[in-house]
Amino acid sequence: MKTTKVNVNRKILYILISLVLLTTLSQAQLEFRTESPIDSYSNFDMNNNAITNLSNPQNPQDAVNQRFAYRNFIDQDGDTLLGDLYLNGNDIYGVGRMELENGTNITGNLEINGTTTLEDDINLQGNNINLQNGYLSNDGDNEGIKIDDSGNINVPSGNIVLNKTTSQYISLRNGKPEIRFTDTNSFTDSNDYGILRGQNNDLRLKWYDSNSGISNILVAHSSGDVEIPSGDLDMNNNNIHNLNSLDGGGDTIKTDDGIDLNGNKVTSSNGEVCMGQYC
Repeated sequence: MKTTKVNVNRKILYILISLVLLTTLSQAQLEFRTESPIDSYSNFDMNNNAITNLSNPQNPQDAVNQRFAYRNFIDQDGDTLLGDLYLNGNDIYGVGRMELENGTNITGNLEINGTTTLEDDINLQGNNINLQNGYLSNDGDNEGIKIDDSGNINVPSGNIVLNKTTSQYISLRNGKPEIRFTDTNSFTDSNDYGILRGQNNDLRLKWYDSNSGISNILVAHSSGDVEIPSGDLDMNNNNIHNLNSLDGGGDTIKTDDGIDLNGNKVTSSNGEVCMGQYC
């Protein structure tokens, strides 16, 4: 009977000690000190408190401290890279406006697919644009200027227009070997200027004198004839070769120093030698 009473008293004592310990622990901070990992089979509720002095992660499923995250990841709300961004051959999608502090910082191949809008100039600084048999177009539907592997520039449609002003330009026509003048092209000298113009299948060289106005200097017809509307043909002591017979009833040859026959004869149509009106 005495033994039973002692056991009951011990149980009561253990209960009292446990209550004292629980009360003390509830008012104090718990401190875990163990060399072996702690396995938890339920969630830790930090009750809005922080976990401090967390080391860098060692495994893929480890927690990450703030310093490690700042140095290795990009904030979704915008951040500044402190090192290189290496994609390991992967792509970047959904890129908005991209501004470069220095245009020479892009090296290697830059592949642009789809539609890209440029709001400023591209400064190549001695480098090349490699189209790789692509083409430059003002829209995505029609082919524009195309450069092949041999360096030839092909224009599938349209012209290459070299503008000087809105009314004076040269158009290099597609599929034709010549340069076609589609408007007046002037060569200015003070208040006077020359005009080279394609007109009615002829090539006309004109000169505009501020005093006398415009005069035709030389006209090259599509038939091959060359016309000098006004002025003389000065050979400057040079020869005219392969001259055919004079064409036209009023055609004459005038000379101040005489004509050197050089062993040839002067004859009329019937074989007579004619000097003036005498034959």
